[in-house]
Amino acid sequence: MGIGPGWRVVQRLVGDHVELHFLPPPHKASLKGLLRDRIRAKVSEEAWPEARERAWRASWDEA
Repeated sequence: MGIGPGWRVVQRLVGDHVELHFLPPPHKASLKGLLRDRIRAKVSEEAWPEARERAWRASWDEA
């Protein structure tokens, strides 16, 4: 089933049966730094909303 140590299970009674939903633990491997060579500009915390909006618009223009 692909379930390993640290996974959590949520049990839910649905009608006449129980459903089990398995939630994986938080990952320990980080992608931080993976793209550091491709970052062209730094964005301040206050400027994030505008930068995010520009990026979304640019991605739609490319499609």
